Amino acid sequence: MHVRRANVGDADSISTLVSQLSDQFICPNFGDAGRETLLGSMTPEKVAQYLADDFEFHLAEDNGELVGVVGMRGEAHLYYLFVREDHQQHGLARQLWEMMRDARLAQGVREFTVNASSNAVPVYERFGFCCTGERMEHGGAIAIPMRWCHPDDLD
Repeated sequence: MHVRRANVGDADSISTLVSQLSDQFICPNFGDAGRETLLGSMTPEKVAQYLADDFEFHLAEDNGELVGVVGMRGEAHLYYLFVREDHQQHGLARQLWEMMRDARLAQGVREFTVNASSNAVPVYERFGFCCTGERMEHGGAIAIPMRWCHPDDLD
């Protein structure tokens, strides 16, 4: 397994992975409008735009094939965390999250947010996130806001 920082040339492969997994695992909970909204935010053009803006993506590759992606918007918003189905349940999502988190912690970031799909909430809770509000809906796409705080900052 090899993890590397993504570049704009990776937009197509990132888009393919996150779109396929979203369509399989997230979109069944949405209507047509939600599916269109979510998948429309994952086109190769959108991913290339994210990579050119203030997003940072890292890719996990197994024998040259993309099997996982983690993406952070700005300093502290976890935007993507996807692992191909045949590589799930092996700790790769945790490895990608902790790699990104630890790099940001070293820069002084103490808190992270994510807008989780309903079926991803338990995974994020295992990673130390907690729900911070009611479910949100944007264009039919549904997410649950969550936050991770440095353990030293908890009451």
